[in-house]
Amino acid sequence: MTSDSSGEGRASIAQILGADLPLLPGESREEYLQGVHATIDELQARTPLQVYLAQKIFDCLWWIKRYERRKVTMLIVEMAKRVTEYHMGDGLSGAQARIVVALQNNDWQDKVLRSHMEARYHTPETLMGEAAARLASELVQVDQQISLRVKTLAGLQSSYEALVNRVIHAERLRLQTQLLRRDLASIDVPPLEASSQPHLQAPAEPSLAGNVSSSHGPSRLSAKARSQ
Repeated sequence: MTSDSSGEGRASIAQILGADLPLLPGESREEYLQGVHATIDELQARTPLQVYLAQKIFDCLWWIKRYERRKVTMLIVEMAKRVTEYHMGDGLSGAQARIVVALQNNDWQDKVLRSHMEARYHTPETLMGEAAARLASELVQVDQQISLRVKTLAGLQSSYEALVNRVIHAERLRLQTQLLRRDLASIDVPPLEASSQPHLQAPAEPSLAGNVSSSHGPSRLSAKARSQ
């Protein structure tokens, strides 16, 4: 199982991810898979467990992106409400739909949008401020959801780092063991020689002459003493 960009590696990752991807209507499958593969490559995930955690990390980022888009959509719709004379019902009028598209494209020079803003004495800043004030509580709730995802993301990152560090530690121990065995095998102990170890030589046998002289010495002294 590798994280390379080869066809075999991509196929292995696809088998782990499965066919059912956590996508909502309108979301791009290709964009999601590209993000997952980029995260796997960045984290250098190789084992199935590492790939699983890498996908969950990207899922958190994907959800945060969803919430950010939701905030933008909420503000755009509310700005369209503020700038038009009538509030939106179940659907959008032609002018309101055009204003939403102009705001999504950041086209403040759109004629319909400009005319409605001038009629209500709005500038881009006042319009965005009014919409944000109107949606303050809703935006806080979305921010809370983002905060929860960020905490989950931090936990997944810690789990992944612990898993990778455990693998690295095991690999380091394996390499150290191999080096130790190699060093021990390279040690050559020379055999001991008697000539090089004088302290291990056997003691010399006493000479016969010495024994004889030592045996007769005391008797001669005794005879001389008796004669005196």
